[in-house]
Amino acid sequence: MTTRDVYLAINQTCNRWPEPLVNRLGEAARLVASLTEDWPDEPVEVSLLLTDDAEMAALNKEWRDKEGPTNVLSFPAPEGFTDPDADGTPLGDIAIGLTIAETEAADQGKSLSDHVLHLWVHGLLHLIGYDHMEDQEANEMEAREIRILAQMGIDDPYRDSER
Repeated sequence: MTTRDVYLAINQTCNRWPEPLVNRLGEAARLVASLTEDWPDEPVEVSLLLTDDAEMAALNKEWRDKEGPTNVLSFPAPEGFTDPDADGTPLGDIAIGLTIAETEAADQGKSLSDHVLHLWVHGLLHLIGYDHMEDQEANEMEAREIRILAQMGIDDPYRDSER
């Protein structure tokens, strides 16, 4: 396992996010970085928006032209983008919606923490180029997610779903 520096710039626009969960996100990001061979070697910064359904719906409409909230959105930084105020090379932005995450976790019989950490890992992998538009890509991305989440003590989030 390689240790890589990952800095978070967290913006909470919803005050209901559980503090212990928010506190785990940095550790989880460093674990993703250490377990992902193609993670950038230089220190990186990820901007994270922890928000609610209304803001997620607005972002989903603006950036994906889709109605309603979604659980996670990832916006990789453009190649060569720099920010003199960042603690590392900007990797991109991730937004996670609390209310939809709570609903999904309850519907799937998972803890909120496990579900949000899965969304976070999923979003981080998107920032470095992983996708799930094609079956082969989806299988590779899911396998990485499962391996990383297992290191956190989180069960396979895809175990009971249809792939």
